[in-house]
Amino acid sequence: VRSAQSTYALAEVAADAARQQAVADAAGSYWRLRYQRRMVEIAEQSRVATEEQLRIVAALVSAGRLAPVESTRTQAALAQAERAKLEAMAAEQGAEDALASLVGEPLGGVISLISTPPLPTEWALYEDTVVAAVVQGNPELRVARSKSDQAQVDLGNARHALLPEL
Repeated sequence: VRSAQSTYALAEVAADAARQQAVADAAGSYWRLRYQRRMVEIAEQSRVATEEQLRIVAALVSAGRLAPVESTRTQAALAQAERAKLEAMAAEQGAEDALASLVGEPLGGVISLISTPPLPTEWALYEDTVVAAVVQGNPELRVARSKSDQAQVDLGNARHALLPEL
């Protein structure tokens, strides 16, 4: 009976750890998607700024105030900005698909992000309190404790099996 109770407790702890990991994975994927979307915005802003720079350089080259090589340099910068935007868009789609698969949505759809990142706040962290909270709430340590308890029960059962039978 003790062995069955211990195995049941171990299964409960493992299921809780799996739930916590799933929530952590989904949350991490959500914030990665938010980051990638911001990277697409930044890449687009960079591309627009480079296009404006190309327009200005072209005007200065035709006015004779800049060497034609500056136009070529700016065109290369525009090509790099466009490439960076494409890479950011691909990374965004990958992050979106990763989040969709974690939350059970079909791949290829558009996911609306509604949370905004909070502003960082000052935290007073006390090492002893943090270590105690981590040790208490860590699902991997809880699984290890349950396995240790199960091993103790198994050891007791093995000792009893060595006793002579009457």
